[in-house]
Amino acid sequence: MREHALGLCAAYNARVRIVYVEASEERLFAQNRARDFGVPPVVIHKLLSRWEVPDLTEAHRVELITDQSLD
Repeated sequence: MREHALGLCAAYNARVRIVYVEASEERLFAQNRARDFGVPPVVIHKLLSRWEVPDLTEAHRVELITDQSLD
C-alpha cells in the first residue's frame, strides 16, 4: 500500500515526508484493550508480521517517533 502511494507521489514529482510512529507490542495491545471495539489480537499479530519499517530512500525525509517520545 505504501509503495502504491509513493509511486503516485513520484509520478507527480511531489516531495515526500514519511512520519513513522512506532509503539512497542505491549503498548499496541494495551491501547487495543482500552478501545470500545478492539481489534482481534490475531489480526494485530498478522499485521505486525507484514509491517516493514520505511527505508530512508523512500522519501525526501523520514521521521521516526517511538514510544519513548510519545510519553
